[in-house]
Amino acid sequence: MTVRPGIIKYGDFICLMAEEGQISFGPAEQTQYLKILITIDQRPPDYVLYQMDIVLDLNEPKEENEFELCRFNLRKGAHLRVYKNFTDMNTEYDTINLIHSSWGGLGGKTLAPGITRLFSKEMLASGNIRPEDRSFAYLCLSQPGAVPAPVLNDYIYCKTQEGEMLPEKNLVLYEKMCDILMEAGQGSSGREKKSKERRRILVD
Repeated sequence: MTVRPGIIKYGDFICLMAEEGQISFGPAEQTQYLKILITIDQRPPDYVLYQMDIVLDLNEPKEENEFELCRFNLRKGAHLRVYKNFTDMNTEYDTINLIHSSWGGLGGKTLAPGITRLFSKEMLASGNIRPEDRSFAYLCLSQPGAVPAPVLNDYIYCKTQEGEMLPEKNLVLYEKMCDILMEAGQGSSGREKKSKERRRILVD
């Protein structure tokens, strides 16, 4: 598994990971977590030393100093496969799960770019895309990093109209995006069905 270069932010600390790293993995018959572990050494008198390590283990990340990159449950004899579609991103076995990843953006915690980009590709290919859906999809596909949290939350709220404020939980946001895609996919076929019904002539 390859971990690509990027920027990690921890409080006021920003770290640039300049090189790719390789992580070995195999089947464990339970969930494995790929995460960034940050340790702080305050023993030097004049500065604080931050140590960043990428680890893969069976322990769920601790929020204070561990950041999840992805998780997966690889079964014996299987291999990690690509997603069939957007709803496949939450499959329990043999796929990389990005839904719970610790991604930050402008305005707070947000979803991983891989999630919003796949959503956008399927939305653009749907049969009932609206102007606001197209604008959001273009933003996601052109954004170099994660979509800002306020933009993502406002789009989902406008589409679902559920509650005054959406909870900032990754799984909830992902499931609502699945619902939005489902409605977009069914919209065109629903109109075609009604149109065909109007053309029907009944003869006694």
